[in-house]
Amino acid sequence: MRLRSILQGILTQRLVALLVTALIALALGAFGTTLSVFQIMSSNPMTPVNSTTAYVVIDDWDPLNELDWTPPLLSYNDGLQLFELASESKRVLTYDSKAVLHIPNSNRLFDYSGRVTTPDFFSTFGAKFQYGDSWNLQEDLSRDRLIVLSDDVNKEIFGGSNSVGKTLLVEGENFTVSGVLAPFEMTPKVYDLHVNPFGKPEGFYIPFNTGIEIQLLPQGRLLGWRNEEIQNLEDVLKTSMIWLQLWLQFDDPNDIAVYQSKVLSFVEILRQTGRVQRHGERVFLYSPSQWLQINHVVKNDSKLLLLMAIVFLIICLLCVVGLMLANYASRKKEFAIYRALGASRNYLIKRLSFEVMLLTTMGCFMGVLLIFLGLNGIQQLYGESYRAVTSVDVTNLLIAIAIIYVSTLSVCAFPITKHSSSLPASLLK
Repeated sequence: MRLRSILQGILTQRLVALLVTALIALALGAFGTTLSVFQIMSSNPMTPVNSTTAYVVIDDWDPLNELDWTPPLLSYNDGLQLFELASESKRVLTYDSKAVLHIPNSNRLFDYSGRVTTPDFFSTFGAKFQYGDSWNLQEDLSRDRLIVLSDDVNKEIFGGSNSVGKTLLVEGENFTVSGVLAPFEMTPKVYDLHVNPFGKPEGFYIPFNTGIEIQLLPQGRLLGWRNEEIQNLEDVLKTSMIWLQLWLQFDDPNDIAVYQSKVLSFVEILRQTGRVQRHGERVFLYSPSQWLQINHVVKNDSKLLLLMAIVFLIICLLCVVGLMLANYASRKKEFAIYRALGASRNYLIKRLSFEVMLLTTMGCFMGVLLIFLGLNGIQQLYGESYRAVTSVDVTNLLIAIAIIYVSTLSVCAFPITKHSSSLPASLLK
């Protein structure tokens, strides 16, 4: 069976071939684009450690507020106390901030989002180092002026070279670069879903106690319901305002229950002193998957778009079936001549199947182009912060193409078998 004869058969039915190719391209373009976005948005980057990782929340909110809402953050004093209770696990007390970085004896200023955090952040969330390392807990407690740079920031400031040991001014304070991260992305950004969960990771990281000492203000939410006067970060530290995140990672899932009992005892003391005023068990330890679900990272409109794309895929495939049935019906005499000349039923089935495969291949090629255009359009619409969401995942692309191939061949099996099985005499009527 020659490719040339198959192409000639397709060219004799140009309009049908064009319509079938266009339908397959549109189906793949719509389905592949929404599948890529949905799968990346609904993925859990912490799946391997989901059962041993917990996000800690206590409900210290207005008892007169009937809103069924649990505060997602911790106050400074509560965060420190709960951090100390988890001394046998990896523990990350953190908040996001923003600062101006400045090379000494240079006029160049760099304004970056950063993270103030304890040293276990990097191992807990899988951030690897290409140069140097992070600080340790003792250096954090000593308020050492150390800084870790992201790969992008290191390239922009130091040209990508090994900058460990070099000095940077952070808000006018001298800091020493202790490490540079390898390229690091987490989508969605599980460790901070409050501000731009699909944005790029921060550009720099400094020790928690150091950030507090130089008064780096939180960039994200600062919430409270009590009438507490606030002038600066020092005032915030004394209040019950919530702004810190506490993540813990244990060696054994059973350790989470042990820690929760400690937190319950701590909250009971707060209740007795009048601090926690809501009734019931107000302590929550959420796994990463639960935290993603609670924060509605995958919104209902994303699910609806995926459902619409599946429906559109089905409609396109039904249209392909209709076109192929009409096409084969108009080619009955051509099939009769093949059969009269000795072509077997299997030959016709193979020939028509190859035609469908060739049309599907052309449609998939056009569909891949539409996927790239669609994802690029989404990024242009929502901005650079959605770059990771709109990146092309090869696995998702192959899945979408495989679904199109299997679906197209499956739905075309009926018209192919129907017209290949007819006897020459019946086809010539």
